[in-house]
Amino acid sequence: MKTSYKIRTSLIVSSLILMGSVAVSCNKETTTSEDEIYVTSSTVAINSFKLNANKNVAPSLDSVFFSIDLNNAVIFNADSLPKGADVSKLVPVITFASSMSKAEIAVLGEQGDTIKKVNYLTTTTDSIDFSKKVVLNVTSYDGLNSLEYRLKVNVHQLDPDSIGWEKLEVAQIPSRLDTPVDSKCVVQGGVPVSLVKEADGSFTLSKATDIFSNEWTSSEISLPFTPVMESLTASDSYFYILSDDDTLYSSLDGSSWTALTSGWKSIIGIYGDDTVLGIKEIDSEWHHASFSDGTENVQGLIPGDFPVSGRSPFVLIENKWAEEPTGFFVGGVLRNGTLSNTTWGYDGASWATLSATTPPMENPSLVHYTMYRNTGSASKIRDFDAWLLIGGVLTDGTVNRATLVSYDNGVTWQHTNSAMNLPEEFPSISGFNAFTADLTLNADMAENWQNVVRSRTRASYDIDGTVISWQCPYIFLYGGKLPDGSLSTELWRGVLMRLNFTPII
Repeated sequence: MKTSYKIRTSLIVSSLILMGSVAVSCNKETTTSEDEIYVTSSTVAINSFKLNANKNVAPSLDSVFFSIDLNNAVIFNADSLPKGADVSKLVPVITFASSMSKAEIAVLGEQGDTIKKVNYLTTTTDSIDFSKKVVLNVTSYDGLNSLEYRLKVNVHQLDPDSIGWEKLEVAQIPSRLDTPVDSKCVVQGGVPVSLVKEADGSFTLSKATDIFSNEWTSSEISLPFTPVMESLTASDSYFYILSDDDTLYSSLDGSSWTALTSGWKSIIGIYGDDTVLGIKEIDSEWHHASFSDGTENVQGLIPGDFPVSGRSPFVLIENKWAEEPTGFFVGGVLRNGTLSNTTWGYDGASWATLSATTPPMENPSLVHYTMYRNTGSASKIRDFDAWLLIGGVLTDGTVNRATLVSYDNGVTWQHTNSAMNLPEEFPSISGFNAFTADLTLNADMAENWQNVVRSRTRASYDIDGTVISWQCPYIFLYGGKLPDGSLSTELWRGVLMRLNFTPII
């Protein structure tokens, strides 16, 4: 498996088109001129195969597409039925290319013994147990040609709409010394960059060279101030951070820093190319402020319901309906210490509330991801750009394990299914940093044709012979604090299982 990847700041990828071929098999290695390719006689060919509707099994079951591989005599649904679908009593609907003298369906036991046999030429309404091995034996009308087809109704063994989380056992945040005490990870230009405060008070700056192998280039840096670690923010060109005396600093490389202005209580995020948004204190009053091109702009007082700390990352979006990009963040802590359940948006000139549909929480993480929704039938699942809200600390002090999703850029939020939540084995880590990265996965279509349950994915792909390669986005969770206040040095990653399946082409 290759481990090339790219950090995803947006998920703009190609949709895949399901193409069913009935003439040429994909279940062979690429052949040479000496290879003999067997082509099935049309007198025993199957024209079409589908299942009768049964809403108790799956919505629009009769619309599920079945591929017919004539060369290898296999009929199967590449896009599998939902996990848990009961396929023990399904009624097949079969049409033939020409008249047959025999068309017999046999259900076989584990030892190859025949459990049930149905003459399909005379009985077309008998249910078949597709949880077992099923074959269809056909003989041409003149009796000269016969063929046995394997009939397969694939069912997902994993919930495609679950997120599989795993702790990277051999990986931890990049530090030079044991027991680092604080950290922050940001993404700049598609590359994760980590700042770690070591046990001896020194600092380590690291850039990921291969996040999937946990490979970083690290160096010790000296800071002429005491940084507020959680304030570290990055644009495409600069890093920004606050010191403990409320000074805003910038840096091109993360090692040499320049003081920009004072009195800043918080960095909210980056708007546009390099406009820093934040909160500035003047005469004990807290104001909205921005800094860009060497100029500070102080705006109106922040309202009482505007979070002053503990917000999610500020994320920037562009759409065709607005001339300027907009951005938003979720949650946070008000100046009176109350947790916020509000999503705030910024359009380049002013702030406004977008919604108040999340639980009140502190330090949740936001990631841009691809999600799927049923559009009315099992065969019509569409992909959508979405934002996932992960983690955060709730009002009772516990870590939020429920994942929320927004399909409209923070205007509304809803809970995902429980299979996408942080798992029970995930420790109570608060304030972790989250980002996504693409991993190149490979599969041999010749082998996976029979052995792997597939699902439609929204992924770009390349084909070399029978090998297909595609980009699979993983969510990384970096660092954070444990309940005792100590730094978590763990790296976790998760993936929507549907995106991990071999693409249908």
